[in-house]
Order: sequence, then structure tokens, then C-alpha cells
Amino acid sequence: MAYDEKQVIEMLRAVRHDFLNHIQLLKANASLKRLDRFEGILDSLTEKAKNEAKLSNLNVPKTALFLIGYNWAPKPFQLKVKIDGPHADWSNVDEPLYMMLNGVFSAIEKACDLGGNNVLNLTIFTDRLTPKVSFQFSGSFRDPQGLARQLDELHQSGITVKQYIQKEDPVIIVELTDLLR
Repeated sequence: MAYDEKQVIEMLRAVRHDFLNHIQLLKANASLKRLDRFEGILDSLTEKAKNEAKLSNLNVPKTALFLIGYNWAPKPFQLKVKIDGPHADWSNVDEPLYMMLNGVFSAIEKACDLGGNNVLNLTIFTDRLTPKVSFQFSGSFRDPQGLARQLDELHQSGITVKQYIQKEDPVIIVELTDLLR
């Protein structure tokens, strides 16, 4: 996967912008002597960095760059990634994992309410030979039926999809397994 200089500079700009935003939050909470909030932000940043390191160590560079860089541009939901389990080498599934994630994200982006406070919690379970990924969406959907149809299409393409879309509390949990058949 090769990047030209402009792409690398743009990625670095996004990382620097994100980093400076977090520094400003820390400084503001420190100056207001809100140590509980300061520590919470610091703990959140530490957890995020640990998960990004675990993601990088899965040997899935295309997938890792996609997930780490997702929040760098305006999107209809905020992504939070958690890696659950021991170190694994998934280099043989980088492309199908990336394609699957891209498909699910696309479906959720099309279905979510753009004005909502939308968060997608993504957990990657590494205690298996093939990836198992769980998504939990909280926020609001403008088209939950359209999302269900798109997820069904993914299921038909050979990815095992379990979905639960609740109308009262707009949460979706999708599990994808058996990427390689």
C-alpha cells in the first residue's frame, strides 16, 4: 500500500489536529482544576492509544489505517474501536476485513440520522483464527429498514451477519464471522 507525499502530509495534519484538540481539552480542565475530568480524558486517550497499537499489531495495514483514520474527517457517526483478546496475525484477511468493514460502515452511514449524536462502538475479538467483529450503534436512524436490507445483502454475499435493530432504543448490534470460507 503506497501513499504519495500529499496523502501522508494530509494524514499527519489530521493526526496533529486531533492531538492538539486533546491537549486543549486537557489544558482547559487543568486550568479549571477539574481533575476528575482531566483524568477521564487522559484515561480515554491512553485506552485509545493502546487499542490503536493492538490494531496495528494485527498485521492488517489497510484495515488499521481505515479504522484509525475514520474520525479524521466529518462523518455521520463517531467511531470507537476496541481490540479484545490476545495478539494475533491476521495478515491473510486484511483485504476481506477491510471490505467487510467498509460495507457495514457504508450501510450505517446511509441509514443514520445526520443530526443525531451517533456513536459506533466496534469490538474486534482476536481470540479466534478468523475475525469476529461486533458493532454496537447508539444514536438515531432515519432508515432502519434500509439498513436491515443492506445488512441482509452483506449476509447474502457470504459474511455471517447477526443483526438486532430495535425501534424504541436505536441500537444495532451486528456480528460478522467467518470472513474466509
